[in-house]
Amino acid sequence: MPDITYSTVLGLTWSGMERNIAILIGSVPALNPLLVPVGRYIRETLGSSTTGTKSEKSYPDQISKESNSRRISDADN
Repeated sequence: MPDITYSTVLGLTWSGMERNIAILIGSVPALNPLLVPVGRYIRETLGSSTTGTKSEKSYPDQISKESNSRRISDADN
């Protein structure tokens, strides 16, 4: 007689995965307000590092040449 626990493992595994995926997909609308800021932060972080140059947001204490020259010209007026 075949071992019934051995032959049903695959079916039970897929049933469990199906249930968990359904819960996850059903939770996405409720998690959206939490995931939007996280996604924005990741895009800003990866967006500045993929260009190969550091953005001004990465180093807020440094003044760029353009903003410095703009301040000087504004002070002259």
